[in-house]
Amino acid sequence: MNAIMFMRHTGVEFSHVPYKGSGQVISDILGGHLDSLFASIASAAPLIADGRLRGLAVLRSERVPELPGVPTLAEAGVVGWEPPRSTFGLFAPAGTPKAVVTRIQAALIEGHEADKEAQARLAKIGLRGTIAGDDLSRLLHSEYTLFKKLIEDANIPAVG
Repeated sequence: MNAIMFMRHTGVEFSHVPYKGSGQVISDILGGHLDSLFASIASAAPLIADGRLRGLAVLRSERVPELPGVPTLAEAGVVGWEPPRSTFGLFAPAGTPKAVVTRIQAALIEGHEADKEAQARLAKIGLRGTIAGDDLSRLLHSEYTLFKKLIEDANIPAVG
């Protein structure tokens, strides 16, 4: 999805090669079978650090500490576009009582804020901050709307 958004924003065109997971695509780029890829910070940072990959840009508005020598998209010349960030969520069944959901959310946020070591480990793979409740619902709705339109506009067929 990031590749499609990137191509539409920049006018750059390249072929999309679908992979089931990051392991094979990383192997293929290291083997010289691909020219570029969009990869997570977690999978790319070690390969950039040891010189096996060259980071062209991070898909963020600010540089990331794990990749200090890699410019942002804007610094690399791509202005006005930043893709949605990866978001991980904890979900409960729809009928879960509001009091239980609120208690779980509060415990998660409190635990995250108190555990600096966990924050550092998550930051190394590009994950920062917490979002919960109505803020998470708004984010998910916004991203659903964005990706639904992108899939329809790009005429991406359903699989399965």
